[in-house]
Formats: sequence, C-alpha cells, structure tokens
Amino acid sequence: MARKRVTAPEHRWILGRADLRPLESRRFREDHEPTEDMATFLRCVVLPQVEFTGYKVQQQRETAVVCLSQLVAHGVQERVIADTRNTGTSGVRARVRVWDSLIRAGFVRYQLGSEQAEKVTRYYPSRRLFRLRDLWELGFFMDPTDNPLGLVSVKDNPRSIADLVTERAQGGDPRAIQNGLAYFRALEDQIEAINRENLRHSWRAWTRDVSVDGAVRVTSYQPNVCIRQVHSRELWRCARLYTWGPVSAQGLSKLARASMEVDGERVVELDFSCNHVRMLYHSRGLDPKGDLYRPHEVFPHMDESDHDEARAFVKKATNIALNTDDPLSAAQALQKELNESSAALRRLVGEVEGIGARGVLERVERAHPDLEDLLFTGEAENLMTVEGKIMLAILSDITATQRPALGIHDSVVVRARDADFARHVMREVYANFMRGFEPEIR
Repeated sequence: MARKRVTAPEHRWILGRADLRPLESRRFREDHEPTEDMATFLRCVVLPQVEFTGYKVQQQRETAVVCLSQLVAHGVQERVIADTRNTGTSGVRARVRVWDSLIRAGFVRYQLGSEQAEKVTRYYPSRRLFRLRDLWELGFFMDPTDNPLGLVSVKDNPRSIADLVTERAQGGDPRAIQNGLAYFRALEDQIEAINRENLRHSWRAWTRDVSVDGAVRVTSYQPNVCIRQVHSRELWRCARLYTWGPVSAQGLSKLARASMEVDGERVVELDFSCNHVRMLYHSRGLDPKGDLYRPHEVFPHMDESDHDEARAFVKKATNIALNTDDPLSAAQALQKELNESSAALRRLVGEVEGIGARGVLERVERAHPDLEDLLFTGEAENLMTVEGKIMLAILSDITATQRPALGIHDSVVVRARDADFARHVMREVYANFMRGFEPEIR
C-alpha cells in the first residue's frame, strides 16, 4: 500500500530563519503515539545516525521516536514543538539529553527559551530530516542504512552488515569476521555487475496517463531494473533480490511486464512452475511431476469451469501453510482470503466440499504427505533465501554474456531471442542447488 505523501513546507525561508518564535507552536506531549510507518522510518533510517550518550540508551531511542514524530507531524504544517528544559521537572532531564543528541546529529533546529521568562525552547525539523522523510515516502528506503542505494541491506534492523557479521562470528574470531566481510563485498560486486550490464540496455514500460485536455493516452518510461539483496530483520532471513522506488520494475503487473521492451525488442517472462513446493520435494530427493498444488485432491468435486480460481486458492493456501508457524494462524489468514473471494469459490468450499478454511488446509496437508512435517513451520523463510541465491546466480550467468535479464523472485524477464539461452541457464543453476534435479519452466 502506497504511503501518503507528506512534503516539507514550501516556504524555504522558514528553514533558514534564525527566529522560530513567530511560528505557531504545539506543546510536547509525552503520550504521543507515532504511526507505525513513522516509527519504522525513525528507527530504521534516522536513529542509526544519532549518537546517544549516558545510560539507558534504549529508553533514549524510544523518547527520540516520540520527539521526532511530533516534530515532523507539526513541522510539515509550519509549526514548532515547544518543550521545557527545566531539569528540575520530573522526566525532563532525560528528554533534554535526547533533544541535544538530535541537535548534534543535525536533525533538529532549535531556539532556546528562558525558563525565568516562562519561555520554553522551540524545536523544528532540519532540512536533512525533511529530505530523509521525503526519500522514505517515495520508496527509496527499503533498508535501514544511510545509503538508499545500498546493494545489500537488512530491513527493519538498525545495525550495519559489518556489525551483524561480527555478531555471527563465533567467539569474535577475526578470521571469521574478515571472511564474512569479504563474502559480502564479493556479493556487492556481483550485484553491481548485474546492474551495470542491465543499465547498458534500454528498458521501456508503458502506462496509461490522462492528458491536460482529459484524453487518455499511453506513455512510456524507463522502469528501475537495478536490484539489491534485502534480508529481513537478520542476516539470511528471507534474503531476496528487489528492485525499488516509484518505478520499480518488480512493481509492474505480469501483464505490464509482458508488454515491456528491451532495446526495442519484445520480452518473455520465464517462470519456475510451483517453485517453492518443487524445491521442497527436490531437497528430499523426490521428483514428482505435474501440477504440484494438486487442486483436484483438495477440491475433488469441483467443476472444470472452477479450476483456475480453485487452483489459485489452493496455491494461496499452500503458501500460507509454508509461511505461518501454526495451523491456527494459517486458518485465520486463509479465512480472510476466503471471505474476500468470489461467491462461486465460497460456494465450492462451503457447499460443494462442505469444509471451511481449516478443512482446506487439512486437505493441503494430505495432498503432500512427504512434506507434512514442513508445513506450519515458517519454512518459506528458508525457501525465499535459497530462491534468492538461485536467482542471483541465474542473473549473474545471463548478464555475464552481455544479455539483459530482470529477476522477479521466481521468474526471469529476457529478450525473446535470449529465451532458449535463459532456459538453459535456469535449468543448470537450479540443478546445481537442488541435488541435480531440474525445474519445470513455463
């Protein structure tokens, strides 16, 4: 869901003026609750750049979130936050320390007040804070580092890759740390090589636009095909390749991707069929054929006219079973999907089959007896990481031959004339990761 855009004030003279007193003010509120998006932005993008001193650093960080959230919320409306610096008041001493840390980091402008004259200190966001907030809202930050173009990052974790590598090194072994950092540097080089090759080519996508006279027309633009590897909260958790930004190529629909052009040539998208389920079977030395979602085993009484929608629902149920940690959470998630489905699908599940969301999941389990112990264990986290490594190797091998290639998690977009070569690479790389088994590619 797109973030609501909040921009810095248009009146640039406000940011440059020395006197903040003519601006309308709002008192600092200790009970202020930041929105989830604001709190994530502050914890992941801003606070890693602030040095807090003294004790209770974590408490200072949480106080800083409350301070900065109010600052941005009122700053965009050209208002300042007024707060006392009377350290004789309960709780103020710690907050003053936080304000001073934010000032030193360059995120806050202020004008001191005189407590004797009953004038409190006024605080206002700096240009730097507004600039970072704008980048966040435009989608340029998917990682918590200061560099929005970082090739490897850990989402929702304020610590650097170097810190996380050091933490994982047993006993702080210097050689393990050095090897870990060398690995990620080589990974960055590999991703950069892919991006450079893709940028040598002209990528074109299409969108509908409304002209100034109200007419609807089709316009072209260059989507962002550069990738980076994003881990979730910790190293190697759900580590996949992502494009980013408001014109992210991965953000295009499958239909929109099919109409793209590369160097003026049409493209094709090659998909790994039933990828996560097939990977699990192959990891266990099994190689079943056909449609691995097995919709007819889950809905044995369905009409063929219901097949496509029923299969899509079974696929969703299977993915939920792989992503959740327990059957109850899975049933709740699938019930929500069922409630939002068509009347025909609800009839198939409830009236024709006589089951509910929990019953669908039980049938998914029975359809995969060899994988039963992997369902409802969050196994998808590992699958996404392995899938990300496979895709990185595929893109690296294709672009090394001066051919452009865009990865979409479990599919690859290439020029139509490169399709046979890309299929060969996809099969070969997949087999190297999956015990010699080959995938099915559509």
